Amino acid sequence: MSPAEESLFRGLRSEKRRLDWLAGRCAAKRALSRYFREVLGQSLDLPVVEISSGAQGAPLCSLPGAPSFSISHCAAGGFCAAGLGGRLIGADWELVAPRSRELARLFARPGELPPDADDLAQTRLWAVKEAVLKLLGLGLAAPPRDVEAVPALKLHGRALRRWQELGSPELACAAAERDGSVAAVVHTRPSPSGDRS
Repeated sequence: MSPAEESLFRGLRSEKRRLDWLAGRCAAKRALSRYFREVLGQSLDLPVVEISSGAQGAPLCSLPGAPSFSISHCAAGGFCAAGLGGRLIGADWELVAPRSRELARLFARPGELPPDADDLAQTRLWAVKEAVLKLLGLGLAAPPRDVEAVPALKLHGRALRRWQELGSPELACAAAERDGSVAAVVHTRPSPSGDRS
């Protein structure tokens, strides 16, 4: 870790938060180091790849040529996805766990979850919504209900306004379940002109 990262790490209050933060940062440093090596031909030691926090806590790397990236963590470890070719990206990783219908009503829009939705369906829906909000740079500062994920991505409220500010880019989403967890990644598709909007 860099001195700034070590200071931030030591300032985290709980052991769980420190472990989550460390798992996410380690995943990001490995992913970015690999990106610099394989895409840019630069071999960087992990401490050189410094991860800071931007608006709404979004991770940033100030090294020239760094891609956009998104970090997530759960009890199983840390996860990082990088947006290649100027794409914006958001990622979330969640353990499949029971969620009450009351909680689901707080994040699901009407019709997104059938009454008999199982834990996997609820976890997948949550992960996709959080990944979209991360891509938009909002995180959970915007209500998850601003993202409608079923049957297709549709944005509302603050999420819609932010998406429009970004130039209304086309979004692509993938979610996969493995070993009792769900990983969701959402990224912008490049426009025909080659820019990211």
